[in-house]
Amino acid sequence: MNNKGGIGKKGQITIFIIIAILIVASVLVFFFWIKPTFITPATGKLGLEECMKEAVEDKISKLGEQAGFINPGFYYTYKDKEIGYLCYTNQYYTPCVMQKPFLKQHFESQLKESVQNEIYDCYDDSLAELEKRGYTVTGSEKNLNISIELNQIIVELDAPVSITRESSSRFTKFTSRLNSPLSTRMALNGLE
Repeated sequence: MNNKGGIGKKGQITIFIIIAILIVASVLVFFFWIKPTFITPATGKLGLEECMKEAVEDKISKLGEQAGFINPGFYYTYKDKEIGYLCYTNQYYTPCVMQKPFLKQHFESQLKESVQNEIYDCYDDSLAELEKRGYTVTGSEKNLNISIELNQIIVELDAPVSITRESSSRFTKFTSRLNSPLSTRMALNGLE
């Protein structure tokens, strides 16, 4: 017992045990008394973003195969697919006339048109699921925006919603980003 003004081994062990008990108690108080809210699939945010991503992934390959047209009016059938004309002329040795200027904006609007109802259904289903779980949900208007950037497609759903149970959470925008080689090709070809 050579203790020169310090704490012995038993004292150190006692201090460590007291510190451990305080840490565990503070964590338990934080989770059971304060009840923090986290953004989880139970609040609908992550599930909605994943649904948005799946909806766009399903439609983008079809739109890419059809040159950005949902139902092209002026098209050529190739391997049972209707491919819309982007440039056309019926005369030999003359430059073709652009049939669809601003292709990037056209592609964005066609993609939005093809996925809008599916994404709105995802949103409504997500809110209905939360109400079934006992949450009080207050939503308002929905507005979908899709933009194509260099390496990604950004899908934003502006849909303010309040979710309340014991505490309240408010979300205004749900965003999903998809990496897409199609967006890279459009940007590199100068179609922005």
